Amino acid sequence: ATVYDEAGIPLRFHAASGQSYAGVNLAEKDIWAIAFAGDVFVAGIQNGVSRISLEGERIPMANGAEKYPILADGEKLAEGFKFPAGLAVLGGKVHVALPGPDIVRVMDLKTGAKIGDWRLAGVRDLASDDAGTLWAISGTDVVSLKQDGQPDRRFPTGLKAPRYLAATAARLAICDRESARIAILDTKTGQVAKVLGQDLPHDKWPLVNGNTFLDPRGVAFLPDGKLLVSEAGRIRAIWPDNAQVAFTAESNFMDAAVP
Repeated sequence: ATVYDEAGIPLRFHAASGQSYAGVNLAEKDIWAIAFAGDVFVAGIQNGVSRISLEGERIPMANGAEKYPILADGEKLAEGFKFPAGLAVLGGKVHVALPGPDIVRVMDLKTGAKIGDWRLAGVRDLASDDAGTLWAISGTDVVSLKQDGQPDRRFPTGLKAPRYLAATAARLAICDRESARIAILDTKTGQVAKVLGQDLPHDKWPLVNGNTFLDPRGVAFLPDGKLLVSEAGRIRAIWPDNAQVAFTAESNFMDAAVP
């Protein structure tokens, strides 16, 4: 699914080949995160958590509410953040990263009730892996969080300003939008297996390869190990070991992607 803004189409679906096959218009356009939750999507839309069917239609939350609000009255995010920084669904709970307060807000997916706030300095994106572990960007590190919110494993990313995160039981992908770099880490050891991305002169056309990124603003792993990278004007599927491009989905309006 692809978040759209300029085109006025907030949600677009792509086949595994990268071909777009459906677009869905929604009244609220500001989708800043989306994740699977069983047979529905859970999406961060403006200051709320909403449910979207697999066909792209807004549906009520489990308790019948239109959405669950995230921020309480008077709460503010860090400067430069219009919306929360990340969202992940795990164990019947939705976890939302709130930079500024530097907390991971945990909410019951059935009722919308706040379960707790976990303090995490420099929190940015969140991701859950297929082993049931919640990961978060914390400053320039990536950390796994225990069920009570306490950090468990903590690995340095080697990036200056990591912002976006994807996780599997074997690998982590951390994206630094400012430097256009993506670090691939071993989930168990934290060893940096590869750093994708390179600098180019501003007056040159970017190289057509999987090691050059155009304003990357989202990463996600496909089940076969390919890494989806959302960039300005395109989504690409890249084999992270050799930076080979498996497919490219071009668009003038591309913004962010989640598998």
